[in-house]
Amino acid sequence: MSIYVPADLKRRMDKTKEAVNWSSLACAAFEMKLGEIAAKKKEKDMEDVIQRLRAAALEEGAEAYSAGVAQGQAWARDFAKPSQLKRLSSQMRDFGDDWDRYMEGESDYTEAELLAFDILGNLEDGHDRADAAAFWRESLGADSAEQVADDEFLRGFVEGSLDIWRQVQRRL
Repeated sequence: MSIYVPADLKRRMDKTKEAVNWSSLACAAFEMKLGEIAAKKKEKDMEDVIQRLRAAALEEGAEAYSAGVAQGQAWARDFAKPSQLKRLSSQMRDFGDDWDRYMEGESDYTEAELLAFDILGNLEDGHDRADAAAFWRESLGADSAEQVADDEFLRGFVEGSLDIWRQVQRRL
């Protein structure tokens, strides 16, 4: 399949400094449209139900990601210490900013706990689950447990935090 992109749009896409997986973004848009079409059908077979639910999951993930970006930016602006942002930046750089690779692996800790440990300093520095929970409560408020259980929220939090860090790090 080939997709036409107008020259002006392609030029603007090429100018962006942010790493964007355009194919993945397009696939998500296609999934959303297929879900919309499936939802409109009067008589749905199981494939239509699956397609609609796929699209709904993508939409929920996008909402959680956006909330994470906003919260990550707020944390970086209002609470983060330079050392915390440096550690987070270093961790992501070590994984080539590949969120899935960063989060893969087996552990007795949740993704949110591991991320908090990376921000606060390693487990060897004496942090435990209570420290991770306190970090999220202080950073996000009382409702943090539900938010940080969502992997897309966490990815957004990291990207939002690092967006602010990239803007200010050279000025410190």
